Amino acid sequence: MKTLILIILLIPILLSGQNKINNISQTEITKTSFQLSWESTEKGIPAIQYGLTKELEFGIVHGNSVNPINHRAKLINLNPATFYFARPVLINNKDTLFGKIELYSTQSNSTGVINVIFNKGVDSTYSSGQSPYIASGGNNIKDEIINMINQATSTIDIALYNNSRAAIVSALTAAHNNGIRVRYIANIGTSNYALDPAPPFPVFYVNPNDHMHNKFMLIDVDSVNQSWVWTSSMNWTYTDMYNNYNNCLAIQDQALAQAYTLEFEEMWGSSSVNYDSTLSKVGSQKTDNTPHTFNIGGRTIELYFSPGDNTTSKIESALNSADYDLEFCLFSFTRNDLGAAVINAHNSGVLEHGLMQNINDIGSEYNLLVSEGVNILADNHSFALHHKYAIIDAGNSLSDPQVITGSHNWTTAAEEDNDENTLIIHDAAITNLYVQEFSLRWCEVKNNSNCNLPFTTSSQIINDTQQELILFPNPIKNEATIRFEHICPSKLVAKLFNVSGQLIDQFEYDSHQKEYYLDFSSINTGLYYLIIKTDNKSWQQPISISK
Repeated sequence: MKTLILIILLIPILLSGQNKINNISQTEITKTSFQLSWESTEKGIPAIQYGLTKELEFGIVHGNSVNPINHRAKLINLNPATFYFARPVLINNKDTLFGKIELYSTQSNSTGVINVIFNKGVDSTYSSGQSPYIASGGNNIKDEIINMINQATSTIDIALYNNSRAAIVSALTAAHNNGIRVRYIANIGTSNYALDPAPPFPVFYVNPNDHMHNKFMLIDVDSVNQSWVWTSSMNWTYTDMYNNYNNCLAIQDQALAQAYTLEFEEMWGSSSVNYDSTLSKVGSQKTDNTPHTFNIGGRTIELYFSPGDNTTSKIESALNSADYDLEFCLFSFTRNDLGAAVINAHNSGVLEHGLMQNINDIGSEYNLLVSEGVNILADNHSFALHHKYAIIDAGNSLSDPQVITGSHNWTTAAEEDNDENTLIIHDAAITNLYVQEFSLRWCEVKNNSNCNLPFTTSSQIINDTQQELILFPNPIKNEATIRFEHICPSKLVAKLFNVSGQLIDQFEYDSHQKEYYLDFSSINTGLYYLIIKTDNKSWQQPISISK
């Protein structure tokens, strides 16, 4: 009884500490270390408690305060691809404040290869030097899935909304017959023709009230260099592979695969070959029990599962980080908070382009976005635009280019009820691959008329860190000045695009000088994109013209 009373008395203290330690982030992730940073208005000595369990059995490591509000501490001598429970603390003469215990991952020894796959073609004119692993073809994608299954040596775990591809199930059956552990989670109540009659490996049908909407596969999770994560917007059906527009990722990383396995086994209810329906947690039953930040091949990648991980707020934060451009390609979009984030980006001068399939969903954001001037189009393809992705700052590698993708539609059902997974990938090269896909979809909807996206693939932002070029003023009334700091280019071309990608005006100069003047007196008030090219370099800048 005394122990129980002590625990009850400690709960308010711990919760009070958690409320005073905020904005915890993991950075500087390596194979043997990572740093936690956090904010607190309380004074004290920052430290981290950590361990392989929630008992935090490895003790405490002290850090330092950057300033009175920002604190940090670093864990070292860790093991690769290992998950550690950790919590930040602040120690002072009066008390110790405890932050929330969460799970964090170190970097793995895996290759970090990421294969980006599309089924309906891309526009390679926007390539900055790389091409998708697969650019088109449902048959190519089906063969790639079967090839991954055939290469498995120990385990295969699958969580898939629906499946009508008998050839894939045949490959899974062959793997099972060869001694590979195959575990399969399917959504109850949707089309799974390929699983009828029942295969010899265990299949667990879950989430009868809502949807197990994931589309992921895990291969050889215990292997450093053979572990793979397959995730996508694409179901394993003929329609989704061959007709609807979808994207897929195959990622070779053991740490990420282990995180997906935690999610899989939470739904499976067991870590063994057989599922346990009494311990299974799906939908709103699930908890936030995985790491969220990974270093994969030098890229920062965030991972969130729904429900439980507040995925929508993470998508919102990513949208709010856009500085220059934003593209989104969505099957369904009904979340007001994400709609507000897109509108805020638009109003702040970010140049946005959006494609949306289900514009007539109850609560659709489409009409609101149109009324607010957001550059969004209703999809008019013959088949469904089944994507769930967004691209952030693809036109500026000096910013933080990102891709948001996965199974998660921008809806409340995806946030609160369905089982979903979402990746936020911070990487300019992968962002460019998605730009290639988006640009082709955008031009198809616009019937190839005035559909160029208003940025180049190798541009730098004006007013960059080297101050090679300065544009002023911005906003512009009638005239703007371009000033070069260290060069006198022999030729300059400046092109002005509106937010729809239409060329509005063009200026050309053939002279060696450091300053050029652009006359915008005849241009209407509004937001535009200016691309400037010299002899061997290009820059870009969102501009605002106001009279």
